[in-house]
Amino acid sequence: MEDKMLEIIDHLDSNDITEISTGLELLDVLLRSLLPYIKTYSKLKSKRTSLQPQRIPQELNTFIELQDNFQYNITEHLLNIYKLNPIEVNYDTFLITNRLLQGLLLIHSNSRQLFHRQRNMKLILDLLLISEDINIELTISIITTLIHILLKDFINYRIFENLNGCSILIKKFKLTSFDNLKKNQTVNTTSISIDQKNLNFKIIEFLMFYLTDENVPGNDNSTNIKSIKDKSNYFKQDFPEIDDLIQSLNELKDL
Repeated sequence: MEDKMLEIIDHLDSNDITEISTGLELLDVLLRSLLPYIKTYSKLKSKRTSLQPQRIPQELNTFIELQDNFQYNITEHLLNIYKLNPIEVNYDTFLITNRLLQGLLLIHSNSRQLFHRQRNMKLILDLLLISEDINIELTISIITTLIHILLKDFINYRIFENLNGCSILIKKFKLTSFDNLKKNQTVNTTSISIDQKNLNFKIIEFLMFYLTDENVPGNDNSTNIKSIKDKSNYFKQDFPEIDDLIQSLNELKDL
């Protein structure tokens, strides 16, 4: 396993896009080979079994343990791809990178701590900022990646906010009319493209995830908890209708 991971890291650290693509392919193969074990591991966790980690399939257990070692942490090296010039790189490379990063963060939640460093979070937000000019599918993929980065990590929430992430995100939300929204009527979306509709849905998904109560078990960062109202204020300058949207989302949750 160590040799496989070092080979992947060597490719990801290359300045040659062909070498990087090879690294992504090798990582994809590795994660796919672990998928059956990941499903088993998830089932064991959901059942709250008392089985110890060594009884989880050994290959997956070895992979997770190695991720705690800076020498083998693949997420840290995957971040190098976000430093590339998006104009010079096919957007498919970023789509694949996003997908693999999402998988790594689910397997090894401690890798989310890499985004406690502002420069790493900024890499993701900088790409989000310009992604719509490249491809809306890329924008949707980055938002999904952000959900994986923020999941159960409120330090990452605060860094995302401090780097103006809420503003960057909400500026990509486009509807043709907010009057109907305020009246709890169907919003006119007839003039919105299918791609933009899909992006709007993804942003709504993000908001439903982000605009939740932080006073929950497991949040050790209790001195820096923000309310839903606190968080909604980050959007108001760019999207004054945020309170109406939150009300509509709450009504959807109650259905």
